[in-house]
Amino acid sequence: MLCPDAALTENSPQAKSYPEPGNRNFVDLWLLGALVTLAAVLRCLFLTRKSFWFDEGVSVQIARLDW
Repeated sequence: MLCPDAALTENSPQAKSYPEPGNRNFVDLWLLGALVTLAAVLRCLFLTRKSFWFDEGVSVQIARLDW
């Protein structure tokens, strides 16, 4: 009894081509991990920094004016 895939050769259009396992997945995961780590570090560095939007900055300046 013949296996249905036995008739398929590497040159036939029906042959499945699977990507060879290599370093590409490792590099992608490493870059993703590095990007997430960098984002976390930058977020933690500026976590306590007070940020004002334009309208809040104007309100602060108005509040500092002399009566």
